[in-house]
Amino acid sequence: MKHVLTLIQFLCFTSIGYAQGIYFIESQQIKGNINPAFTGINGSMNFTLIHQEQYWNDLLDFTTIGLSFENSNVFNCQRVDWGVSILHDEEGDGNLSSTVFQPNIVYTVPFKVKKWLHNIRLGLGLSIEYNAIDWTKLTFSDQIDPKGGFIYQTSFLSPSNSNWRLPIPSFGLVYKFEIKNKFSIKSGLSGKFVYEKYNSGFFSEPQLKNNIDWTFFIYPEIAIKNSHNTYIGIEPSLLIQKESSLYNFQLGTKLHLQNAHGIGVFLNTGHPNGFTENIKSLVYNVFVGIEWGKNKQVILSASWIQNIGLIRQFGDTFQVGMKLFFKRNGCGKLNTDKLDCMSFEVDKVLYDHIWLNPGTGKMN
Repeated sequence: MKHVLTLIQFLCFTSIGYAQGIYFIESQQIKGNINPAFTGINGSMNFTLIHQEQYWNDLLDFTTIGLSFENSNVFNCQRVDWGVSILHDEEGDGNLSSTVFQPNIVYTVPFKVKKWLHNIRLGLGLSIEYNAIDWTKLTFSDQIDPKGGFIYQTSFLSPSNSNWRLPIPSFGLVYKFEIKNKFSIKSGLSGKFVYEKYNSGFFSEPQLKNNIDWTFFIYPEIAIKNSHNTYIGIEPSLLIQKESSLYNFQLGTKLHLQNAHGIGVFLNTGHPNGFTENIKSLVYNVFVGIEWGKNKQVILSASWIQNIGLIRQFGDTFQVGMKLFFKRNGCGKLNTDKLDCMSFEVDKVLYDHIWLNPGTGKMN
């Protein structure tokens, strides 16, 4: 009976919030999932691994694992980036699971207005999602004996244990601009056209629906101190996500130290119209970069998601992540010293600078 109650509680809360929804869980490490045009924005081949766990219950019963790979300069074309990611989410000791596989490809359009270089990154993705309920792990009332406990076989005939969603095309646009290593901005939109089966009731026959999921974000960054040896920058951010009838508004700020280190704090909430009743969470994020040889770097990250409001009693969530970068690009085009940079340019493409050492050009 405990498993049934767990399942019912999960279904109720996912109808009004995003405590562990696979679409809302991760906005800091695998950004290609929220907007395919983010893929490859650092200009280096890299791998990302994340693990998120709701530690209020048993280990691995409410957990998410993510893996991504990204690369730039595809087909010897600097303006093409690509990547692929997979997210797997488990709810309630494996009772509910979702797996999303998504390849992305990006083409950058550079242009100048007067003397300033601007980039528009155009991304396309295709996500394939598999959802499943393991009915064998659930317990039903007709299995209960008043004296012997759960000793009977259930007469309940479970529906299909799994559901493949139709492949979902997605598009994304990211605008990137920088002024003399003092100010930069990234802003964009993304959308998914969803055509899927859904159940209007717990045991009802599936029906078809159309839906448009979308994301908007704006990430300006201001350099507080920028020299060859020191970089300190502050990045306020606004992220708005919509999936089906659910909304997630994320407002926060991040402090960058030496490009590869930093701390951040963010507030997640549902639609502002119902702010006082919405499920809310505070996200605390820290990341640390470690150089590994001449042209490789590791960034380790940790996030604590503190649930507040209606679901505070369900405890908090902890996430750890690791990014491994290869083929470092530097700030300078020539083999001379140059001040540290917020972005670096290769063939008029602006990439985020995430390296501890500013470098003096491309290092393969």
